Amino acid sequence: MEEAALVLSSVFRTGLDVDHWLGRLDDLAAGCGSDLESVTRRLFGELGFEGNRCGYYDPRNSWLDLVIERRTGIPITLSIVLMAVGRRVGLDIVGVGMPSHFLALDRGSGTFVDGFDGGALLDRSGVDRLFTSLHEGIALDDAMLAPVGTRTIVRRMLNNLVHIAMLERDPELRVTATKLRSLLPDATTSDRLELAGAYMAQGEVVRAADVLDAAAAEAPDHEHDAIVRYASEVRARLN
Repeated sequence: MEEAALVLSSVFRTGLDVDHWLGRLDDLAAGCGSDLESVTRRLFGELGFEGNRCGYYDPRNSWLDLVIERRTGIPITLSIVLMAVGRRVGLDIVGVGMPSHFLALDRGSGTFVDGFDGGALLDRSGVDRLFTSLHEGIALDDAMLAPVGTRTIVRRMLNNLVHIAMLERDPELRVTATKLRSLLPDATTSDRLELAGAYMAQGEVVRAADVLDAAAAEAPDHEHDAIVRYASEVRARLN
């Protein structure tokens, strides 16, 4: 997982040495014990990894190399650090894509970890309380706590970056993140339409139309004609 996150960083950060940062994770693990409490105590206590509450929407929170360097990030990247270090000391820690917040789960003990909250260790009741604080009136379903794999985590990271780009009105970040998302094996027609919209926002009308043509070619029959019409409308703006 950490290698995929670093490769993602390298797209935005030219010249990034993935192997170097994998080695930095090795160094972090070398100072940890082999149980969950010692790992969280080392990372979030002694080394001071923490959630970036003051700059949550800073894109640097999504670049794993900078999260390691600055020791601050968002729930998903802090969880990746914990997962990577945990695996290096023999723990089976996986990501949990709870709505609105990302957690880690130590499968061996059944303990959840909230990296954004200083590595807080949570049992199921603690997770329920956290969820309720974020989603008042909605019950937490077990399916929301299912472990997620690398592809799902990468997609969620890209979703975060697209959201940040929209908030910060950063068209270049929006195009790059949306394009990467459209290249995932599970990319949808919606992903491609969003990429076309990102190109339009950047004034790249021809590229937007080309993306729509490709989307139409792969779209289900009930979506095909609408996308073709949209592509024609986009090209009409060139006249």
